[in-house]
Amino acid sequence: MSTIVSHVIFMVGLPLETPERIGENWLEGLKGNALKLYQNLLARIPDSFKFQERMAAPANQGFAEMIDPSFVSRTGNKKSHIVDSHGKNLSEAYQKFVRGLNYAFETVDGVQAKRFKEKVEKAKESFLEGLARRALLFGGTKVEGRGPAPLASLWLVNQRGVSGMLREGDQVLQGGPYRICQIQDRSTFKAALTQRLIQAGIRIIKSNFSASVIAEENNQNNQTVQKFIDPSLGMESFATGGASRLDFILVNDQLSLEVQASRV
Repeated sequence: MSTIVSHVIFMVGLPLETPERIGENWLEGLKGNALKLYQNLLARIPDSFKFQERMAAPANQGFAEMIDPSFVSRTGNKKSHIVDSHGKNLSEAYQKFVRGLNYAFETVDGVQAKRFKEKVEKAKESFLEGLARRALLFGGTKVEGRGPAPLASLWLVNQRGVSGMLREGDQVLQGGPYRICQIQDRSTFKAALTQRLIQAGIRIIKSNFSASVIAEENNQNNQTVQKFIDPSLGMESFATGGASRLDFILVNDQLSLEVQASRV
C-alpha cells in the first residue's frame, strides 16, 4: 500500500485583467525603443539577399510543411509547383517589406514612428488579454506572484521557501514540498515542467475545458515528470489519476492543478 508524502492543489483562476503595470511597461518599452527597433530591423535585413535568407526561405519552408505531399490543386499543380511559386512571390517581396517598414516608422507631425506607436497603443488591450488568459495566467510573475506551473515545479523539487509562495485558494492537503528528482536534475526538471504545464494550460483553455483535451494534457504532464523520477526514492509512477499524479482538474468549474506524490 502506497503512502502519500505530498498532496497539494494549486488554483489556476481566471483573472479579469492583467496588472496594468505589465501592460504599461510593454507599451512604453516598444514606444521608447521604436527608433532602435527600426534600426535593428534594417541592420538585420539590409538587402534582398538577407531578406531571402532570414524571412522568405523560412516562411516558405513552413508553408511547404503544411501541404500534403500528395496534394494536387484543381488546376493540376503539384506540391512542388505550389511551393516554388509561393517561394518566388516571397523572394520578390523585399521592396514591399522596406516600403512598409519605412511607412510605419516615418516621422509624421513631428512624431517619430507615429504610425508604429499608434498600432502598439491599439494592441495593448489584446496584449493584456492574451497574457491574462494564457501564459501569465499559468506562469505568473515574480513581482505579482508565481502561477501554478512554476509553483508545482518548485514544490516537486522541495525548493526552499516555496511554501511561503502559496496564494489564497491553494490547498495543502497532506505533507509538504517533496523532491522527486535527482538533485543534479533539479534545474532542468523545473524548466521542462514549467513550460509543459503552461502549454497544457493554454491548450485546455482554448479547448473550452474539453475533457478529452484535459486527459491528453494530463498524460503528457505525468510522462514529463516520470522521466525525471529519482529511482532511489521508491516513488509510485506518475500517471493520470494515479497514486502519484500531476493533473489539471475542474473543481466546482474552477480549473486547478493537483499534485500528489506517493511512495510505494
